[in-house]
Amino acid sequence: MKRKFNNLFLLGIIGVLVFGSFFIADILGTFFGNKDIYWTATNMMLKFDKSSNDFEIYVKGDLMQKALDRKKLLYYEDNGTYSTLSANDFEYRLNNYYKVKSSNLTKLLFTSFFFGFFLSFLFTGFFKYVPEVQEKLVEKDEDKK
Repeated sequence: MKRKFNNLFLLGIIGVLVFGSFFIADILGTFFGNKDIYWTATNMMLKFDKSSNDFEIYVKGDLMQKALDRKKLLYYEDNGTYSTLSANDFEYRLNNYYKVKSSNLTKLLFTSFFFGFFLSFLFTGFFKYVPEVQEKLVEKDEDKK
């Protein structure tokens, strides 16, 4: 007699393999991936005005923008002279890893839900299959007697 798996078990295997691979890839990429690849490119560095929403810099208790407006910041040149710094002299590179991690965690939520959904199909189908096999084995043993 040929064994036949039920549809829940087969659907569970397929779903666990597909969504399980997505789930594992999302976990590895989110928590163990390279965090240094999300820096702003050097040829696309931000000016001071465009980065003011992300962070603020204080110089001896004063906001850097105010210190620049008052011409308090000086730069020592190679020839031994000083020049006044302006906001245009500063450029910034930001690490956007936390924005990427946030979006990856949202995606991870969905893949983990579907992985668990199909895992429940797998277990339900397996536990429905095992009693059927045991009953058939018991019936065969009784037929032999």
